[in-house]
Amino acid sequence: MHLAGSEVGPTIERLAGILAPGGVLAFSVHLGSEIRHSQEWFGAPVNLDFVLHERDRALSAVGAAGLTDIEWYVRSPHTAEVATERLYVVARRN
Repeated sequence: MHLAGSEVGPTIERLAGILAPGGVLAFSVHLGSEIRHSQEWFGAPVNLDFVLHERDRALSAVGAAGLTDIEWYVRSPHTAEVATERLYVVARRN
């Protein structure tokens, strides 16, 4: 998700609200506590901010939205991408 930190909780809550019972929400975020600015991406000029999110805050938002059966994984940066860890989350609406 490319969202400001203040938008993560409300966005997850809205997405959870439209899931059918038993429906699954899956998303990923860049991990960290900063905003990184990039002026070049894959050789092209850009004006792009990467908002990094803290794992515990993202997972708390999932639980606060009433989702259960929460699974999450962290992966290391890939050399061909932005050098950040990624958080992958899968959760279910009961």
